Amino acid sequence: MERKRLIIIGIFSFLLALGLQVSCSAGTVTELNISNTPPMLIQIIPNYSWAIGYNLTEAFDLDDYFVDYDGDDINYSNSPVENVSIVIDSLNRVSFYPDYGFSGIRNLTFYASDPTHNTSSNLVFLFIGEDTEPPQWRNPGKNRAIVYQSSYVNFTTSWTDNFALRRYYFLIDQGGGWSNYSAVSFSGTSNVSIFTIQISAPPTIVVYWRFCADDTSFNVNCTDPQNFTVAQRTIPPGTTPPGPQLIGGREEVTVSDYVSRIIHEKKMENFTIEPPSFKISLKQGATETRVMKITNIGTSNLSFNLSILDLEKLVFLSEYEFTIPSGGSKEITVDFIAALDTPPSQYFGLIKVEATETKYVPIMLDINALNLGFGIDVEVPREYKGVMPGETVWANISLLNLRDIVETNMTLYYAIKDFYGNIYDSGEERFTFDSSLFFKKNLTVPEFAKEGPYIFYARAYCEQGLALDSDTFEVGARFVFLSSLKSSFVFILIFLLCIIALILMVVYSRSKEKERLLSLYLMLNELKNLIKEDKFDEAVNLYVRIKKLYGERVSRAAIQDREHLKEEIKKLSLKLKEEVKKAETKNPEDNKKVEKKEIKKVEPKKPGDLKNTEMNKIEVKDAVAEKPDEDKNTGEKKEETEETVIREEKASNIPEEPKEVKNEIKV
Repeated sequence: MERKRLIIIGIFSFLLALGLQVSCSAGTVTELNISNTPPMLIQIIPNYSWAIGYNLTEAFDLDDYFVDYDGDDINYSNSPVENVSIVIDSLNRVSFYPDYGFSGIRNLTFYASDPTHNTSSNLVFLFIGEDTEPPQWRNPGKNRAIVYQSSYVNFTTSWTDNFALRRYYFLIDQGGGWSNYSAVSFSGTSNVSIFTIQISAPPTIVVYWRFCADDTSFNVNCTDPQNFTVAQRTIPPGTTPPGPQLIGGREEVTVSDYVSRIIHEKKMENFTIEPPSFKISLKQGATETRVMKITNIGTSNLSFNLSILDLEKLVFLSEYEFTIPSGGSKEITVDFIAALDTPPSQYFGLIKVEATETKYVPIMLDINALNLGFGIDVEVPREYKGVMPGETVWANISLLNLRDIVETNMTLYYAIKDFYGNIYDSGEERFTFDSSLFFKKNLTVPEFAKEGPYIFYARAYCEQGLALDSDTFEVGARFVFLSSLKSSFVFILIFLLCIIALILMVVYSRSKEKERLLSLYLMLNELKNLIKEDKFDEAVNLYVRIKKLYGERVSRAAIQDREHLKEEIKKLSLKLKEEVKKAETKNPEDNKKVEKKEIKKVEPKKPGDLKNTEMNKIEVKDAVAEKPDEDKNTGEKKEETEETVIREEKASNIPEEPKEVKNEIKV
């Protein structure tokens, strides 16, 4: 019994101890300590040098050299330096203030600390002394070997300095004088100056450029002026049909050229673009929006890819990639934006449209200064809106004084350009400007100019700035006859042969018609004679032949009924006489010739021998024709003979021949 009691007490004690342990475990809080990373030095702080008697302010920013990946705030400090005061401002920029007249070398260390750690920088040396040597340059260059108008170009130059570089700035002259751009900071004893700009100078203009730089001692040095010539831009493929041949520098458009152009224009295209080009005028800070419509005229869906060439910072599209179903169209918004810092000039570029074929939409953009004391306006009169190669184009140019500017020397430049910036003719004039002026200038379109749209461009510039404007006109192709005749001889020969063949066919058709009428008339006379002689069977056979030759059929009832047959024969005779009269009216000259012919006396023949009689008449007429010089008495006898022949024909009941038939017999 005692043993059982001890066991129960032991079990109870065990359970009690277990419960106390679980209770203690539930009240225990477990903590995990995560270490904090210190700030890190991400790059070496360079050494600095400057001349005696100067301060070096805002030399660098410590945030560019230290970072805390935990996101903790960093506090900066530095080791003490004799004779130089170090100031770290609220933006963590460092400035150095040496004692007056001090020169020498000092060094220091910068510290970056967060709540738990501290990180030191590399040892930074400060060189303070006499510095009279400016920065040195080498390897000036650009990233484009060929530069077109509106191209973006990167200019570079390498620099070194015995103490430390401070800043650089870029200068360029694009035909209107030197322009300076804002200074750009750089540091170290060696570095590279870089500047990107869009070239606004027109083709064939020489552009000059250079860099200037100074060091921490404010010693300045500039590169030698560099230069390049703006190249003529070639027309991209697919923009215009193949041009005609140039013969002696002159565009000669022949028939074959026109045929080739028609074939090219009628060539199946998959899509069309409207409008074919853009001409926009803006002021600095202004924008303009246009719509470009692309239509799929093919038989399948087309995927399009659009891009801007040479005007990426001035022209923007609403969409660049899309699909148009067959027969559908899409309108693309084109935004032209001139920023306030865009240099005033004329810019050229392209919208490239790619699908199953590639097309280009030329862009011409005039940008004028926002606040300028003068302006210019160009207008091509209507009578010069369309000209031929080799002809002269006139333009009215108005130069306006907008702010009563003082008298200044002005230069007026004007030129003929195409929509790709190529210059075909130009002129320049210098004058004194103090009030509004009006000019009427002319330029000549070269003989080799291809047909299409062109621009009459004018630019006025002086020390205060420049103003520009332009107007469009069309150049057509000149047609040269001799060249056309030489190159198209085969086509002309074939055309003439076709005309001759057509005339021969008409003459042959008329001759066959006359022959048919004559044959019908002779057969009808024979038919009448057969009816009079009561040879009905032969008359019926001849009547059937006449009807077949005339293109009509004879019914069996008509053949069996003699009276009805006679009526049919009479109708046929009347119809034939009407056709003979019509033929007679068509050839009145032949009838007059027949009347002038003289006929000798001919013995009457039997009615069934009509053909022999006609042949005798032909012989008589030929005999008369051989004696044109007989006297008047002979003529009177001939008239009596003709009357005798007529009376004998009536007596023998042979019908008189129509004039048309006489004419055919004569011939």
